[in-house]
Amino acid sequence: MTMTGSRWQFAVAASILALAFSASTASAAVTVSLAKIEAGKLRINGTRTGTATQIELDGQYLTTPVGTAFSFVLSYLPPDCIVDLRAIGGTGGSLLGVVVADCGPRGVNTTGAWNSTRTYVENDLAASQGSTWRARRNATANLNKLPSANPLFWENFAARGLQGARGPQGVQGIAGATGAQGTQGLQGIQGATGPIGPTGATGATGATGAAGPAGPTLFKHVKFASVGVPPFDTVALATLSFTPPISGSAMLRAEGHCAGGSASLNGFVGAGINGTEAFAGAQVGTWRQLYEPAFDLESWAISRVIAVSAGTTSVQNLYFLNQAANAPTCTGTFGVEVFSGALP
Repeated sequence: MTMTGSRWQFAVAASILALAFSASTASAAVTVSLAKIEAGKLRINGTRTGTATQIELDGQYLTTPVGTAFSFVLSYLPPDCIVDLRAIGGTGGSLLGVVVADCGPRGVNTTGAWNSTRTYVENDLAASQGSTWRARRNATANLNKLPSANPLFWENFAARGLQGARGPQGVQGIAGATGAQGTQGLQGIQGATGPIGPTGATGATGATGAAGPAGPTLFKHVKFASVGVPPFDTVALATLSFTPPISGSAMLRAEGHCAGGSASLNGFVGAGINGTEAFAGAQVGTWRQLYEPAFDLESWAISRVIAVSAGTTSVQNLYFLNQAANAPTCTGTFGVEVFSGALP
């Protein structure tokens, strides 16, 4: 531990003699009548003259006088058994270097290698760059202060020793002679080729797969071209007559293009007597309305599934309803495919 000679001797004398600080010590307007360690506490009693509102101890503890008297009772051990008092506010003075009786100065505190994230207090020892450093008394915020670069916060407690001289280089040994190359061994005899293995037996024939669904047994279509649809009227664009060879289902399909006003058309596949019946009555729910692609409103496609009987002729009409005042003309195809059984 390092300390100035006068303060160290003063502190040691106070510790050894354990003097009761009963004599009045005055400096300016602050007077101390008691300063000692008692029952594990620092106790200081005194008075002040003037109008100071608070008394400060070691720059970190404050007490408020009652009348002219003040006191401190703290869990605090002064590092060198000496405290400083100062009057704060109003008129007053200071009292520096008050020796605390029954106080033994603290020793140093080893903390290992210096750490930039640790806050060090006075008499902390830290190892850095091969030397030992002691935190100084005035180091009130000793955080991330490299000892070798901050003399206000650290003093060199034990300096690193000088680097020793380098020893002489050893003598290099003599390389041994290269040994003679050994004789190459004889090449081994190649082994005989093994016999070809027998051919494996032929595997059994796999089972015959199930037959796929039957395709249509009848396909027929008609074409129509430039068929006009008067305003607000229904027209049969095409008529398809067919006699199925089997009973089952028929898929009626139509597609085409109507130039001029196609957005006002509705199309259905129907079997009514006239255009009006194609868009009315109980069968309306079974017909599919005109499909128009978003990118081509004049092109369309429609379909319908109906039941058919073998040998019974069926006549189907492709009806279109014009719901506008213009008169478009339509061109396209109308076809039928007949399947055995019902279509989903």
